[in-house]
Amino acid sequence: MSEEDRGRRAVAFIGESTATYLEDGTMETSATLDDALHDAATQAAAGGYGNRDLRVLSIVFQATPNPHIKELRVIVTPDA
Repeated sequence: MSEEDRGRRAVAFIGESTATYLEDGTMETSATLDDALHDAATQAAAGGYGNRDLRVLSIVFQATPNPHIKELRVIVTPDA
């Protein structure tokens, strides 16, 4: 097997969004997919991947029983 057949380096960005809370501990706003995607896109652009298509590889979230989303993460990579 040649060195060229061994795969390539992966480039990925993790975007995150978290809920915001009031002083009394109640949730003011839920985490949103839009915020997480925006965070990942900002990181990608800062890393030299601006104006390129990105592919979402993973969406992970933590819901509360009421069912607001407490934390949300997306993993994106440049689309080949």
